[in-house]
Amino acid sequence: MREEEIKRYAYWGVMPEQPLQSPERCLWYALRELYQGYRAGTMTAEQGMAAGDRLKRQYRLDRERLLFADRVLRHNAGMWQAIEYAARMYRERRTVEAADAFVEAVYGCRMKEG
Repeated sequence: MREEEIKRYAYWGVMPEQPLQSPERCLWYALRELYQGYRAGTMTAEQGMAAGDRLKRQYRLDRERLLFADRVLRHNAGMWQAIEYAARMYRERRTVEAADAFVEAVYGCRMKEG
């Protein structure tokens, strides 16, 4: 969900029906609180806009961190899948080629010839 959509939902105090990722959920709650504070008169529009800008910067940072963590997890899952496959092949065929394939899966590079 985009920032502007989250902002609109927070303005009205309505939680979106679709599931939100944690950065989106945090932004929604924080913006909702800002809007409530403005309506209650505990903050000015300028204070609310400055706080909203900080919240949006934090949201973007949190979203990037989540995406990075997701990429790392997917990479590691693929790496371990390749290692497990190479190990299984080596257990079944104890050949130099199977050992080389295992080393390649573990270290991500081919063995030098010779």
